[in-house]
Amino acid sequence: MARRTAGFTLIEIMVVLVIVTIMAAIAVASLPAFNRTGEFDTEQRRLMTLLLMAREEAVLQSTELGLAVGLDHYEFMRFNDLSRVWQPISEPPFQPRRLPEGVELELTVTESSLRLGSHDDDDDAGDSPGVMLLSSGEITPFDLTMSMPELALSRTIHSDGYRAPAWIADEN
Repeated sequence: MARRTAGFTLIEIMVVLVIVTIMAAIAVASLPAFNRTGEFDTEQRRLMTLLLMAREEAVLQSTELGLAVGLDHYEFMRFNDLSRVWQPISEPPFQPRRLPEGVELELTVTESSLRLGSHDDDDDAGDSPGVMLLSSGEITPFDLTMSMPELALSRTIHSDGYRAPAWIADEN
């Protein structure tokens, strides 16, 4: 006569553990902080990649490019030599970009002696981009901080004007 014991088999316990693990992974991935950090990481990589591409594009095409920065957006611009004005670039990959909600930019130009465009009146100064990427390979010296205040995230891109922009090492 077979003796029957109460309890669960090893297979039943393992199946339940796999199901619980999958449900926990789905729950963690859908947490707002987890997704928001991912958006921040994606945007900081995108911005750096576009800056490096624009610098190379300026040199290869012998044209002057610029980066105009707002609190929640940025756009690349091209200097039109004939009309002597900065014009927004609408073609990919340099089309204007809006940052995800909660992500902010702050531009600090460390030296602003270079200006291209019309100098007739002060109203035109607002049309110039904050950062210029010149056909010579030089860049306006700047610090560009991308932050997400609600999650206390912050990264800064630095350019001394001669070398390629680079992230400043985390101080934490």
